[in-house]
Amino acid sequence: MDKSREDLVRLHDEDWLRRQKIAGKIVSHVLRNFADTVRSKPEDLSLKQLERDALAYIRSVDCTPTFLGYHGFPGVVCLSVNQGLVHGIPTDYVLQDGDVVTMDVGVTYEGAIGDAAFTCVYGTAKSDEVIRMLKACQGALDAAVGLVEVGKHLGLIGHTISQEARRTGYGLVTLYGGHGLDYDKPHASPFVANRSQAFEGIRMQPGLAIAIEPMFVMGQDSATKVLEDGWTVEAQDVGCHFEHSITLDNTGEVHLITGHDMQVEDYV
Repeated sequence: MDKSREDLVRLHDEDWLRRQKIAGKIVSHVLRNFADTVRSKPEDLSLKQLERDALAYIRSVDCTPTFLGYHGFPGVVCLSVNQGLVHGIPTDYVLQDGDVVTMDVGVTYEGAIGDAAFTCVYGTAKSDEVIRMLKACQGALDAAVGLVEVGKHLGLIGHTISQEARRTGYGLVTLYGGHGLDYDKPHASPFVANRSQAFEGIRMQPGLAIAIEPMFVMGQDSATKVLEDGWTVEAQDVGCHFEHSITLDNTGEVHLITGHDMQVEDYV
């Protein structure tokens, strides 16, 4: 999400949480199928085929692909490869050995949205450093999720992610980041920065629904550009992107909506 887009933060009720949990289960299934397919390394696996598989499952359970048509986006999911970081349009590109590929998927069920992303490697990683970067980024996401709590400042998330990037030595993309989730609106306030001060921003409250999504790149140059297709965000070097959706219920309990036990080491 572009951090320039801000409006009021909506807090959600228990009915939203019920529906969002359903959407989140579908997202988790789609991501697991994506990662299992990439790990099995079938020949001639194209981004379009991965998209078709995702769409078939989402429709089979009477849900809606959130991103399709959103502000004109032409894909069912976002698929980004190597320097492609986020918002990649699925094309006929056939994955090559060592490609780093990220799927970002949103699913809508009766207006509630689950949104998550996972990065893995097709075949053999081109270097051990690539694997370390993926593990570091997923670790930053896990660390940030673990600190979500009613009353804490939202800035603690970005502070934690940026500290992990600094500790592990990778570039951190800050122009894009996490976001709120609203009815049929996958990108809502608040913007969840990947770099912030621990006591910055709103305090987390019951009913808050957000997506957290750190983005790491090899090296320290975190500059990005949008390609001519108007969507694909490209980094200076190979990057990765992990994301979970989280909601705080009316008691303050944290629900990892798109939670799964997928770990980078199982898919590289």
